[in-house]
Amino acid sequence: MKKYFPHSDPLGRKIGLGWGLGTRYYHEIVGVSKDARIANLRDEPQRNFFMPYTQWIVLNQAFFYVRASGDPTILAGSIREVVKRHNAEIPVVGYRTVDEQINRLLRPERMVASLSLAFGLLATGLAAIGLYGVTAFSVARRTREIGIRMALGAESAAVLRMVLRDVVALAAVGIAVGMALSLGLARYVESQLYGVAAGDLLTVGVAALVLAAVALASGWLPARRASRVNPVRALRQQ
Repeated sequence: MKKYFPHSDPLGRKIGLGWGLGTRYYHEIVGVSKDARIANLRDEPQRNFFMPYTQWIVLNQAFFYVRASGDPTILAGSIREVVKRHNAEIPVVGYRTVDEQINRLLRPERMVASLSLAFGLLATGLAAIGLYGVTAFSVARRTREIGIRMALGAESAAVLRMVLRDVVALAAVGIAVGMALSLGLARYVESQLYGVAAGDLLTVGVAALVLAAVALASGWLPARRASRVNPVRALRQQ
């Protein structure tokens, strides 16, 4: 009604429908319903109208909505009985609650979300293994340097912080690049998954904190090993 009667009362007015047959049929407006998403939860509500099934020119199927005050799953038998009492030749092909219908519409998107989560966890695990390997290799190459530092009076805690500082710097670069890419691709993700906002900074922040924690956990073992280096043995290492 916002399109055709934006500033007037539509009740009692008529709309003409041609149906592509050349003859225009006029129908009186007897009520106005709220905006609703009919086929897709992501799309904006489209212009639509409802007619009594007895006035429909060609009727091959119809959908009826029943409002229930209790558990709707127990009403299937009662609804079939009412339809059969009205006309025994009308078949009730299917019965679904609104929640089941919404779950059915969101099933592909939830599958995409599950696969994305699985690949994300796999990528996080591979990144943790890679960061551990890089840190362990770096510590192995700097064993002599670490030994000299400790021989000159550096404490184990200082060596531990030094290695972890390098891990944090490396992780910060990766997290910053990842956040920039995620914000750049957010519009695409929003168009593919229902209920996901393009600028969800909370989700991005939580993901960044998780990645930072994974990075610290990956670098902790090599850092602990570096803090326990024997200076004498390290200085003898070629």
